[in-house]
Amino acid sequence: MAQTTHQTNQAASRSPRSKAQQAGVRLEDRPQVDLYELAQQLGIGGYSELSRAELIEAIRRR
Repeated sequence: MAQTTHQTNQAASRSPRSKAQQAGVRLEDRPQVDLYELAQQLGIGGYSELSRAELIEAIRRR
């Protein structure tokens, strides 16, 4: 049986990646996907075109 979106979201919330999204974790130590999600939440346009260093810099400027 296929998982529902709610079940999928629950499983994702228990993933190690979600721990990296908590306060206190340096941006440099976060997975790329976390940086993309954060950039999207902050409204940073063109984030997928930025290098990792440029992405971190753009997030810090917000």
